[in-house]
Amino acid sequence: MDWQEQTHAFSRMAAFSEGELNLRAGEYSSVTSSVSFSKGFLDLFGVRHVLGRSFSDEEYTDSPSFVVMVGDGLWKRSLNQDPAIVGKVILRIDPMEALRHE
Repeated sequence: MDWQEQTHAFSRMAAFSEGELNLRAGEYSSVTSSVSFSKGFLDLFGVRHVLGRSFSDEEYTDSPSFVVMVGDGLWKRSLNQDPAIVGKVILRIDPMEALRHE
């Protein structure tokens, strides 16, 4: 069932879920809050990446690969503002590729 097709009350909709992650990227580690979201969420709220790339359509599926967008606070506080973190593997339970947004 596609929940976006089930209503005509809104022109656009997106879903999200909050959580917490234990992250490790090389020498950096952090416990941080997280948000999982549906396709269209970033556009709906005007979130743009500063470094790296945006999510591909395939990355919005329940595929076994995970990609993470790192917020500015985490990037500064726990990742030493390292621009080379983009494209590196960040470990959770599963490996994730790093993206960064402001």
